Order: sequence, then structure tokens, then C-alpha cells
Amino acid sequence: MTVRHTHRLLVAAAGLGSVLVAAAPAAAGAPAADPAAVQRAVTSADGSALIREFFASAPDAPPGAARAAAPRIVGDPVPVLQLNPDFVRRADAPVTQQLYLASTARSADGRLASVWLTPAAGGGWSIANIASGDVERTFARAAGDAPAFREPQINAWYALRGGRVLPLNDDARRSVGAAGLPVAAYQRLVNERYGDKLPGSAYDRNGTAGGYDAAGTRPAGSDRFAGPGLIGGGLAAAALVGFGLLRRRRTAAA
Repeated sequence: MTVRHTHRLLVAAAGLGSVLVAAAPAAAGAPAADPAAVQRAVTSADGSALIREFFASAPDAPPGAARAAAPRIVGDPVPVLQLNPDFVRRADAPVTQQLYLASTARSADGRLASVWLTPAAGGGWSIANIASGDVERTFARAAGDAPAFREPQINAWYALRGGRVLPLNDDARRSVGAAGLPVAAYQRLVNERYGDKLPGSAYDRNGTAGGYDAAGTRPAGSDRFAGPGLIGGGLAAAALVGFGLLRRRRTAAA
């Protein structure tokens, strides 16, 4: 297992840490990304300062990291998708929902970080979170021209191609087999896994194991970084909550 370092900055100070997890998940249909607007969010003075602070405060930061050259953005942002809870309920729903966009930042000493962006209340995009590594871009590349998405409860990453759900990492292969599953069979699988544990279910209302989110979406890792996009508690928070992404997270390399 590879622990992704994240760094808490603003949420605790605003007293919103426990409030944000009550927000609703993002809708399956996400707003189209304007590449120029996304680029402005990560290269603005404020955005650059947040990314620089993240790298400087990381446990693996070398001496003098705070004084190093500014990080740079590598490649284009990728949409980050996850299993849609509506698809768990019913087969005619979209398989995935978009949580955020991820841009990859590279520090002066070569370390990578994933910069999460969500729509800003006044238009454009804002930085909502930063996590070490570039897991999102790695799996987007592995999926090629197909959408990549995550089943967060078991940390399985898949590609959605030709009516099939195809595995991209070991957790996914254990879930659907090396050859993957037809979408209809995958829907039956996730319905069996989570259909009685969704928000609003008796399982959730009774607080059994914390409800749907508890099935692996909030594993222990390290403190998060939360940018201004989360402070408002609106769309940005809703997009990141999804199945519990505001809590600590751990990812496994395939």
C-alpha cells in the first residue's frame, strides 16, 4: 500500500471538518472544463502558493524545499470519476459520476502531486485539495481513450470500454477478474455489495459500520490539504464528499 500525503490547511481553522462530510455527492453530469480556466486556477499566485506550501510541508520534503523554484504543472487535467451510487441502485443510471479534475504538479526536486479542482461558486475552477503522487493521471493513462473510474470502497480502478468494466489494478482484478465484466453484470455485483448500505438505507440510518462510506472509502492515511474551494461548503465540498473522499485516504499501486 502506498500512503498519499495530504496537508490540512484551512478546513480545521474554519471549523468545517465535520460539517463538510454531510454534503451530497456530485451529480453524474459534471460541468465541462474550460482548459484555460483550469490552468488559471493552478498557475495563479494563490494557486502556486498553495502548491508550493504543500510540497514544502510534505514529510519527504528535502531541506530548503520552501525556497526551491516554483512547482510546475505537467500535462492536462484529467476528470476523476467514481462509481455512481445511482448506478448501484438501478441499472439505467450512468455508471460513473465525476468528482473533480486533477492536475499534476511537479516540484523542483521532481516530486509529484495531484491538484484537485472543483467548480468555483462564482464561475471558473478552484483548488479543493492536493495529494501526493499522480494516481489519477496514472490510471487515466492506463485506460487510454476509455474513461477510468474508481470503486472507492475497495480501491479498485477500472476502464469503461465497449460495454465492459475492465480492471486497471490488482484490487480491480480481484473484484471483476482479469477479463472484467459486462456493465450489466457489474451493476448486479455492486448492487449486491452496497445496495442495502446506501445513504438513507436502514443500514445507514442505524449507523452500522458508519453506513455506505465505511466500506473502504475513508481508510487511514495522512492529513489532507484543503484549499479555499472546500471552505464554502457548497459544490466543491459536495463533489469531493461523494463516497467519503474528504476523509483520509490510502491508495495501492497496481
